[in-house]
Amino acid sequence: MRFIDPPRLIAYLFFRSLVILSCVSVFGDKVESNSYILATGEDGAKALDLQQKFIAQGSYNLLQKAGLKAGMVVYDVGCGSGSMTVYLAQQVGPSGHVFAVDVSEEQLNVARLNVNEAGLTNVTFIQADAQKLDQLPIELADIVYFRYLLVHLLEPKVALENMYRRLKVGGKLAFQEPTWSTIHTNYPKEFLNQYRDSVIKLGAINGVNYNIGQSTPEMSWKLPNSFVENYELENKITLGQYKELAVIRLSEVGDKLISAGLITEETLLNWKKEIESVPVNEERYFVNLGNLTCVLVEKRKDD
Repeated sequence: MRFIDPPRLIAYLFFRSLVILSCVSVFGDKVESNSYILATGEDGAKALDLQQKFIAQGSYNLLQKAGLKAGMVVYDVGCGSGSMTVYLAQQVGPSGHVFAVDVSEEQLNVARLNVNEAGLTNVTFIQADAQKLDQLPIELADIVYFRYLLVHLLEPKVALENMYRRLKVGGKLAFQEPTWSTIHTNYPKEFLNQYRDSVIKLGAINGVNYNIGQSTPEMSWKLPNSFVENYELENKITLGQYKELAVIRLSEVGDKLISAGLITEETLLNWKKEIESVPVNEERYFVNLGNLTCVLVEKRKDD
């Protein structure tokens, strides 16, 4: 039997009491994020599902290194459409629990549908900003998991500290953040590099760092009583696999790039034509979706 100290037991039972026969939602104040430039809800789900297919195994491997197992309490912060929420809930089983957190109500609605379709009842949905997280009890989680989250935040250091506080002693942060400047291809067309560089500039205009992955190990070591392990993961796919994702992403950010004065309407039109014309059956061409820095942060006892 796994014992939980009284303060965390009270918090845990409080949230478990919200789960009666089906998954529920806990909504805080309405929150918006202007720094997130991608589509949300059903509009963004297709791209997230494609992304999940390409990078899922790397996420599973990281969580195995973190010791994910049945009976654990896991926070899935920035859960998006819930693809990893489903996996986490399946792994912790009925004796464990997952708190799926996202700033977007639209994202939570899609995640809830996916969790329900999977027949899972051990998930609580919470609308909250990772830079606040006031609704989540501290020192409760065995694992706090997130992926592509800090890259979209105005205050990533604050969010990292907030999530770390939610860990019990011995618990682990397990996360993956990108360095988008490492996105590259051997396809001999310059537009893909121009597209990448324009999006990175748009992030800087909006106050976020799309190359934050390379900084996350140093950020993590600054957390109190932390022990950090990290490694880099490449995500290479074929150009044909990338094509569908690129079409969706360009439709999401194209107008924002124009509004920011980074490209013209003519440039966007040309990029769309270029992407539509890429060969889908040429195995010699690949796209690296950008290196992911994979980080495990163990919260150790205060000496």
